[in-house]
Amino acid sequence: MNHTSSSSNHKTVVWICLALVALIWLVFGQALSFDFVNYDDNSYVYENPLVQNGITLDGIVRVFTRDNYSFYHPLTTLSHMLDHQIYGMNPTGFHATNLLLHTASALLLFLVLRAMTGSLWRSAFVAALFAIHPLRAESVVWITERKDTLSGLFFMLTLAAYANYQRHIFSKSRYGLVLACMTAAMLSKAILVTLPFILLLLDFWPLKRQVAWKKLLVEKMPFLLLSAGICWITILSSKGSIYSMEQMSFGSRIGNALTSYTTYIIQSLHPFNLAAFYPHPLNGIPLWKSGLALISLILISIGVLRNVREKPYLLTGWFWYLGMLLPVIGIIQAGQQAHADRYTYLSQIGLSIMVTWLIVDGCSSLSFRKPLLSTTAALILGALAITAHHQASYWENSLSLWTHALDCTQKNYLAHSNLGSALSKLGQKEKAIEQFEMALRIQPNAPEAHHNLGVSCIAHGNLKQALWHFEKALESNPELIETRYMAGSVCSYQGLFEQATSHFEIALQTAPNHSGIKNNLAWILATCPKEKFRNGPRAIELVSSLPMPSGKDAILPLETLAAAYAECGQYKEAVSTAQYALEIGETYQADLTEIRECLRQYESGHPYRTPEKQP
Repeated sequence: MNHTSSSSNHKTVVWICLALVALIWLVFGQALSFDFVNYDDNSYVYENPLVQNGITLDGIVRVFTRDNYSFYHPLTTLSHMLDHQIYGMNPTGFHATNLLLHTASALLLFLVLRAMTGSLWRSAFVAALFAIHPLRAESVVWITERKDTLSGLFFMLTLAAYANYQRHIFSKSRYGLVLACMTAAMLSKAILVTLPFILLLLDFWPLKRQVAWKKLLVEKMPFLLLSAGICWITILSSKGSIYSMEQMSFGSRIGNALTSYTTYIIQSLHPFNLAAFYPHPLNGIPLWKSGLALISLILISIGVLRNVREKPYLLTGWFWYLGMLLPVIGIIQAGQQAHADRYTYLSQIGLSIMVTWLIVDGCSSLSFRKPLLSTTAALILGALAITAHHQASYWENSLSLWTHALDCTQKNYLAHSNLGSALSKLGQKEKAIEQFEMALRIQPNAPEAHHNLGVSCIAHGNLKQALWHFEKALESNPELIETRYMAGSVCSYQGLFEQATSHFEIALQTAPNHSGIKNNLAWILATCPKEKFRNGPRAIELVSSLPMPSGKDAILPLETLAAAYAECGQYKEAVSTAQYALEIGETYQADLTEIRECLRQYESGHPYRTPEKQP
């Protein structure tokens, strides 16, 4: 009898797992045909030199020892590098990895919850909510948010390792496995610094560990020290992205944090009008709104604490939700968003647990409980699947993403600016400029809009106007690396070498691995017609430190390296390097006029000098 029951239960688990897989791929499988979008995919993936070079020993070292575009998540960058190694720069491969990671996380969540709680169907429903809720669309189908799907997998593995560890007599290997999984989670996304707190909640329920709280806290000390270390590294690496109190007052942060907590609850229950970016209200959060949010949160917390003995899952679920959002709720403001769908990726599990267990317990006395709950669950999941499929479709490309964002939000300057970029890429220059100007009408100092207008001005040949816009963008945000790169490049082209080198040097302090900045600075140091700006040895050092790209992309750094050798009087090396660049250029039918002129100079024993611009 027991064998038959166990076999039946095992089959049910397998069928639930298959159903979860099918749901995820029916809802989000469409992403396999999606493109990259112009929302961080460039800096994190397809323009990231570390990713472009795939897995290399030098790249691995750089990922762990250098800042990577303001946030420290080396394992996430490594996963992108591995994707490029396998798929090239094909977005389908990157999307497939995100889907596989999310699928694995959903399955693990089901299995871990079931093992911890002993409840099959409640665990299955929570896992299904995690798998296909519309709020998941941003995390799953946005390539940049590999941070969520990868850290989510390691989060689930941490829970599984911890559940196994606490079931046995203390074992260094089992404890070490928990610490290893937690470390991997935090190195994928720093928001997982809250994991030790989650483990303490699980100790209370559902694990119900009969261990003194002091001993539990001592047990968590290595985890807490790890979290503190990751916090320190993250703050250091993201200092350019964290808003100062002058940029955003403490009162504004508190008001936004309170309303964000309630906003995520509302979006969980009513997942419509979801956008890629929600701007901060220009006039701040009304006092009544933040006050109402505070009262709501206090009342829920009181209700949870009053029922802590009869319904312990409420405490675990509620403080799971509150605690996991704390690093990104806006007290420490990193980025310009008021709130973001992606921040609910793991935090919403807490809400799902408390609501699911509460509803099932509330229906325990009903004679028709099973058909009522199963029918309701099926209807809810069906509605969420349809809504999530629709929400995910907006991420197909930049044009649809930002058009939808403008339909869902008001005064969204970033959406206007990024829509303009998408239109510009499609060749619709006039419509693009309209969008940039609309962004600046909403936010006159919006750095993204100024940057994009500057790029448009370059396309129209108006370099002076372009430089003006780049300078305005940098006034608002001096940490914009790509803007500094563009400003320096325009200054260099116009012969403004002092301004150009200043821009490049400042940018290198924040982005020491930026290949374009290193190459352009090295070119000035090697070829500038004004002697005081030339420094051949440093030019060689800069170019030599670059991860050398392959194919056509190798022409430019090789040309710069040849010029640097010539500046140092190493004409033999200059000639051979320039000839190599010439061979590659002929293969790809590139414009080789400048390389040939440089080669003639080196063969005659002279360095190359950039022609001075006429005033």
